[in-house]
Amino acid sequence: MTEGLVPDADLALLDPDTVSPAMLFLTSTDAPSRVVMGAGAGAFSVVHVLETAGVWLPKAERTAEGLARRFTEIAALSGAAPWGQPSTRPPRSWPWRGQQGQIGPPRLSSRTLPR
Repeated sequence: MTEGLVPDADLALLDPDTVSPAMLFLTSTDAPSRVVMGAGAGAFSVVHVLETAGVWLPKAERTAEGLARRFTEIAALSGAAPWGQPSTRPPRSWPWRGQQGQIGPPRLSSRTLPR
């Protein structure tokens, strides 16, 4: 598939041997949980997934068009937190307070999902 698109020298760097150590580490008994690694050509990284604080939409705005209109606000990184951890800033638009003073609905995490 990459024939003619990637120089042979670069293609040699994409050998499975250059990424398999990450797979072996992440499947080992000593591996951390909830970690995503990037790997390629012998370089390794940890991928951090952030969740934005979000925006509560009234029922009438819960449409593709409503999301499109508010997407910039929904995607704003101010107040973003690592996935599964509470945001540092509750959305201004959530109209109620949840349990223990939390504004808006609780965030889902692997701890709150049914097993």
